[in-house]
Amino acid sequence: MFYGLGPRFEHYRQIAEGEIDMVITLCRNCLPSAREAPADDDMVCLMRKDHPLMSAPLTLEGYRRSKHLSSLEHFPGQGTILDNKLAEMGVSVHTAVRTQFLGTAPSILCRDRSNFSTGRLLAEDMATHHALAIAPFPGSVKPLRYNLVWHQRTHKNRAMVWFRGVVAEAARALAGPHAP
Repeated sequence: MFYGLGPRFEHYRQIAEGEIDMVITLCRNCLPSAREAPADDDMVCLMRKDHPLMSAPLTLEGYRRSKHLSSLEHFPGQGTILDNKLAEMGVSVHTAVRTQFLGTAPSILCRDRSNFSTGRLLAEDMATHHALAIAPFPGSVKPLRYNLVWHQRTHKNRAMVWFRGVVAEAARALAGPHAP
């Protein structure tokens, strides 16, 4: 079974107590008894194809002045991962809309002149199914690092080893021929 991540980060407790087998998260080293396998994804900007920012190469100043769609904070009170990356660059943005459900992002972007910064894989999927375009992120930021996390007790379990391999292969297929 697959579950969405809840708002209180119960999944870390659930892994520790054996209620769930693994989680895909942006958190690193979240449990001392956990194993993890990382995968990187470049940050890009997603917006309507007719968005004014798509008419020329996206600059950091144009990006900063535009309206933004954002997901909710990964850790309440600490900002989003993007907020933290931008703060490292000395940049702040106007977040016009926050959504808890990434599935609503394409509909919001198609009806609004906001842009959404996210990983390339999600952006490509959204752009494939909606009238959206992808622009390179206008600054130098480290890629998003996703982690497949599981408890040490299932590390050698043959079924779980197989399933982690299936998940890793699916991630490589999504990333395309340049994936490690």
